Amino acid sequence: DEELKKVPSTPESRCADARRCRLAAFGAALRNRDYDKESGDDKAPLERALKAVLSTPSLVGPLKSKEIDFYVTWLSLAYHSKSSQLFFGDDKIPVANDSFCLHTADGSPKFELGERPLPGKNRPEKGVFEPTVDEVDDFLTDSLPSLRVHSEGKKKWKNLKSPEHGSEPNTPNHPLDGSSVKSNNANEGGETSEEEFLE
Repeated sequence: DEELKKVPSTPESRCADARRCRLAAFGAALRNRDYDKESGDDKAPLERALKAVLSTPSLVGPLKSKEIDFYVTWLSLAYHSKSSQLFFGDDKIPVANDSFCLHTADGSPKFELGERPLPGKNRPEKGVFEPTVDEVDDFLTDSLPSLRVHSEGKKKWKNLKSPEHGSEPNTPNHPLDGSSVKSNNANEGGETSEEEFLE
């Protein structure tokens, strides 16, 4: 385990570790570029939050002090670059406003910081972790609300699972019979692949 850099952990210990470094709140803060909202938050607070996550072996593996410092510097520079490829701020990917994207306890969005304090804003009392914050999360919950179909392609796939086509693909008379879908355009006279049909 030492040679492979494995870190012994359990679901309960990983839950405690994620809460201690405030992983969920940090993800929400990064997504919305909350470190840009007040001057200076993108410096020391961001670096403290990064260091807390990188100092959690069950999340990132065992890292040496110099490695943690390097990654904190490198990741801070990446955040400051404001590259669209980070998918933060205005470039963030839309998510659902219901279902598993909301906290079970109070219905608040997981993808927004909301009333939660900015990770790294408070200085650690000792070590690298800030004082314990009592905040909502869904760690170790037994079940999640049912998923909603949002993808247009998945909606088309779902619509195909109807009585007129058979309950599932590869059933008799189903358009997606495992090979191809005949074109509805008689002039084309060709076949449409499953991928093309769902586009």
